[in-house]
This record gives sequence, structure tokens and C-alpha cells, in this order.
Amino acid sequence: MRITVKLKLAMAFGVIILLSAVTAVIAIRGLGTLNSSLDDVVQGPAQRVELSLELSNNLLGLVRVEKELVTASSQSDIERFSREVAESRRQLLAKIEAGLADAGADDRAKWTAVRDSVQEYVADQDKILDLVHQGLQDQAQALSSGDARERVVEAEKHAAEIVQLNRQRMDQAETDAAAEYDDARSELIGVVLIALLIAAGTGTWISLAISRGLSRASGLADAVAIGDLDQKIEVRSNDEIKDLVDSLNRMTVNLRETARVADTIADGDLTVEAKRLSEKDTLGIALERMLDRLRSVVAEALSAADNVSAGSQELSASAEELSQGAT
Repeated sequence: MRITVKLKLAMAFGVIILLSAVTAVIAIRGLGTLNSSLDDVVQGPAQRVELSLELSNNLLGLVRVEKELVTASSQSDIERFSREVAESRRQLLAKIEAGLADAGADDRAKWTAVRDSVQEYVADQDKILDLVHQGLQDQAQALSSGDARERVVEAEKHAAEIVQLNRQRMDQAETDAAAEYDDARSELIGVVLIALLIAAGTGTWISLAISRGLSRASGLADAVAIGDLDQKIEVRSNDEIKDLVDSLNRMTVNLRETARVADTIADGDLTVEAKRLSEKDTLGIALERMLDRLRSVVAEALSAADNVSAGSQELSASAEELSQGAT
């Protein structure tokens, strides 16, 4: 299979582009995963922590209004604090219902315990309201500091457990997000390193293949330049460098054949045939002309020698005739 330099470069850049695309996909996927994890933290543990903290604040707010109610001295204050108790109680129960709706299997029991404790506290608080409206503040204060206080402490304990559980969830979500980030970063770094190694390896491979072929071609050209026509090089690659080397080898073979013809002529053998390689073969054409001229010169010399030989024979015959006549 012929793998040209152009094809090698195209394959190398294709692999690099593919790895770059893979890197981009991994980066985008990692960002999406981190974004999803962040949304899960915000919509999950963080929201539950906020809800449980609001539950504790609403419970404390209800207790504060209750204390102000049992210490109120005027009827207008009693009515005002009674309305505030009702509103604080509504907000507290709404938070509990929201927590139960969003609760999972592991914290539903805790929210249920909070609801039960608050309902018991509300029942005691209704008694406190009745006592206050009857003008029995001392009994109302005793109930508020006694049974009602125990219900509040129990509800606060369950609320604190919910806060602690949701904080643990939040910490776990943060740990999971950090692990996902580390995994995405490791994948991204791995792909980038692979891309760099492939790019460096491919570049080195192509540069070495080209430089070695060109070095051998340059060596052959230098040898021909100083008249050494016995050189021949071979390359294992099947690309443009091989085409160049093959052309140089053919040039060397042609020059070697031309030198052989010239050497044969120098030995006096004019029967050798000198053939031009093309109409642009200046050396071949010159060799043909030289051979034709030498053949003409030799033919003329032979003709002159024959003429001289014939003249010598005629002179010899004439001299012999004269010699016989003198006798």
C-alpha cells in the first residue's frame, strides 16, 4: 500500500483533530456532570438544610410569641399576641408539611417525629391560650414552662437531627462532586497527554522518514557530482521520497551506461551504439555526434591509407618496369 507524505500528514492531523474532539466532549460532559451535581446540591441537601433551619427558627419564634402572650397585661396585647401565635403556628406547620413532602426514606421518620412533637406542643399551647383568655396567667406560665417546654425541647431535638442529617448529605454531595471533578480532570489530562504523545510521535516519525530519505538522496547526488556512478540507494518507504530516490537511481544508471559507451569508444571500439534517451538528452546527443564524427574520421583515414597503398604499388610497378628497361 502506498502511503504518501501527504496521506501521513492527513492521518496525523486527523487523529489529532479526533482526539481534540474527544477532549472537548469529555470537557463538556464533565462540565455538565458538575453542573448537574451542583444543581443536585442546591435543590437537594442545601435546600433541605435551609428548610430544617427555618423549621427551628419558626419553632423558636412561636415559643417567643407564646412567652410574650403569657406575660401580656392588657387585653389588646393578648389579642395581638394570639394572632401572632396563630400565624407563627401556621408557618411552622407549613414548613413541616413541606419537609415531609420532600423527605426521603431515611429522614421521613424524623420529620414525622417533629410533626408529632409539634402537634402535642400545639395542644398544650391551645390550653395556654384558654388559660390566658380566662385571666389565669400564672397557670398559663406554669404550663408553658412545664409540659409545653418539654414538647418544644423534644421538637428541637428532632429538628436538630434533621439539620445534622442534611448537613451530612451536603458534605457527601460535596465529596461526590469533588470525586466527579477529579475523574473528569483525570480523563481530560489523559486524553490531552495521549494527543500530545501521538502528535509528537507522528511528527518525529514523519520528520525522520523524510530526513533519512533526503539524506540518502543527497549522498547519491554528491557521489554523482564527483563522478562516482557506482552508487545505488534503497528506501523502504512507499512515498514521494521513494519516487525521488528511484529517479536518482535511474539517473545514475543512465549516466553509468553513457560512461560505459564512452569508455568503449575510448578503447577504440566504434561499433558500439550510442542511443539518446530523449530529444532533450544533451549528453546522449553529443555522444552520438562524437561517435559519428569518429567513424567519419576513421573512414577517411582508412580511405587515405588505401589510396597511399595503391600509389605505393603503382610506384613500385613503375620502378620495376624502369629497372627491366635499363637491363
